[in-house]
Amino acid sequence: MNDLVSLRLFPSKFSHPSYFHFATDKLDFSWTNAVDFPCFCHLIQLTWNRIITPEADEFVMMFNSLFTNSHSTRFLLCCSLSFPLLIRSIRFQFTADFGEAPRRTNNTRWFGDYEVIQQVKKFLPRLFAWIKDNKNISNADLREKFLGTLFPGSPKLAALEVELALLEVVGKKLYSAAYILEGDGELAFQSYELFQLIRTTLGTREFAQVSELKKNPMNKGKNLGAEVETRLKPALLYWAAKLGEHKQAVRIFEAARILSPTAMKKNPITAEDAAAVLGHLPKKWRTSSNTAMISELNDFLKALKDEPECLIKVSQFWTRHAASMPILSGLVKILMTIQPSSAAAERVFSRFGSSFNSKQTNVLTETIATSLMLQCNQ
Repeated sequence: MNDLVSLRLFPSKFSHPSYFHFATDKLDFSWTNAVDFPCFCHLIQLTWNRIITPEADEFVMMFNSLFTNSHSTRFLLCCSLSFPLLIRSIRFQFTADFGEAPRRTNNTRWFGDYEVIQQVKKFLPRLFAWIKDNKNISNADLREKFLGTLFPGSPKLAALEVELALLEVVGKKLYSAAYILEGDGELAFQSYELFQLIRTTLGTREFAQVSELKKNPMNKGKNLGAEVETRLKPALLYWAAKLGEHKQAVRIFEAARILSPTAMKKNPITAEDAAAVLGHLPKKWRTSSNTAMISELNDFLKALKDEPECLIKVSQFWTRHAASMPILSGLVKILMTIQPSSAAAERVFSRFGSSFNSKQTNVLTETIATSLMLQCNQ
């Protein structure tokens, strides 16, 4: 068991074809005065599912199955209300012994597998001793297979360690990007950098976590860099293809980055180069000449020199400079309404479902609109 402590357990993934994946791949939504955008959070999920990690996939599914195929909690609740019998449910027992419920993953919560591996990592090696000695796990063969996968010297262990070490970096980057893009606020101004970060991560061959595994005798003579590239290539090709397919949307987010005080202060460019990027915005948004825009961009760069090094909120900065830079502040007002994911719209649907039910079939449309507007703009 001491050998298991050194095993690096990190985010795995759960990939199965489904109508859900097909639907999210085709999902687009529109914003006023804008072009059609994909939900980039869904594209991140589909990118994640294209990383080739068969051993990690099996590992996560086996962990899920240990709790899915064990004694039925519903059966125990029907048979007896006594706590000793109730605790025989493997899920109840896990919660009682470890202080939290066992994590699960499914097709619609792609980051659930990240949580599974983090939980396993958190309780090593106590968890494996618990699984090995637990008589309430109904599928003994599955239990032995799960433990055998991580047994020191197992032929699958070397491949599993490479996959998990790889997904430590990639999984965290994709999960963090999706978490940010599912939020609210000034997301249009930081989305482009997240898109490029994902692309860079998927195109990397050398990770410190993977390089560390070269010390393992089982990996002697292996080209781990080429193995990493092979596993990530389908995801990289998919992500690049989607960015190309939605080139106009990506260019709009690139232009939004130009108008971010924080981004421009961190990585400044000339007014002429900035005007060229802003030229990718739809023509109906740009009502002024290129010369006038370059003039305001020079004023923008000068104004940034007087701003403190701390983070500058886009809305606050452009509210202060709306009068002196009306062209750029007008573009900011449009870009502020654009979101990189459908999460904001889905939250409105959720509020609608919790506020109105089948007993309110005669409610006026205006009442619904006003109620949702007040709830979303408190």
